[in-house]
Amino acid sequence: IMIKGALKPWVEFLRAVTEYQIEHPHVWSLVGRMSGFYDYIQRNTWMTNDGFRDFLYYSPLGHIISQLGQTPEVRVSTDMLLVNPNKGFGWHQDNQNGPIDFPDAIRWWVAMDRCGENDFGAPEYLLGSHKNKTVDNEAVFVTLDSGDLPKYTRTTKFQPEPGDLIIWDPRTIHRIVAPPSQIWEEGTQRRALGGTMATAGSTYHNKGGASAISDLAGHSQLDGQPLGGAYFPQIYPNRVPKEEALRSQGGIESRSARKIADLGVTLASNAGKYIS
Repeated sequence: IMIKGALKPWVEFLRAVTEYQIEHPHVWSLVGRMSGFYDYIQRNTWMTNDGFRDFLYYSPLGHIISQLGQTPEVRVSTDMLLVNPNKGFGWHQDNQNGPIDFPDAIRWWVAMDRCGENDFGAPEYLLGSHKNKTVDNEAVFVTLDSGDLPKYTRTTKFQPEPGDLIIWDPRTIHRIVAPPSQIWEEGTQRRALGGTMATAGSTYHNKGGASAISDLAGHSQLDGQPLGGAYFPQIYPNRVPKEEALRSQGGIESRSARKIADLGVTLASNAGKYIS
């Protein structure tokens, strides 16, 4: 679903924060940028950039998600800054939702620029496909003629304006189409911030493998525990002072050296999964 103008009052703020981030790139953005899929891509920006943190804390995003997801509590699982998709990203389901399972996850994406003209830059969704029975939970890319996907024939043709918000079930099959030249012409750009929120009662799962790419922070959560704490902060119905304090005091370790070492070769061999 796309909600027109839901976050329009925050557009100029997000643009300014995004431009600052691009001018001061985080070292971990290099991993995604090397893939060439985007001009700039970075996960968990809220952990290192106060502007993105403030957007999640103070914008109505959490409230909107609580209403659409019918959940009394909303926590941040992961976020991602996405600037100018150059290669596109074929039909897929999202598998980088942080350490939570599909039923606990709600995906979101907010546009900072108009996009979707000539079908470039805006997500295109296969309507109803979140109900499919044949795409494996570990799958990323799919073909629309496989399994039971052929019965889903309707797609969206969104042309988001700045501040429009898209929310979807993470099992929904979708894609991003890039310009044929793989270059955004001068004077055009497509900046967006997206991510995954966790619903009330979510459980932490240490997934390992490629899925761990979205769970590299230095928290101490154990598999099977209720998701919570400063690394997965509650943003609705209220914020938790203890969680806020750790982030404001610089106590968040956005990337754990141990987890990165454990990820090892998997990190280098699954570049396409960084951006789902």
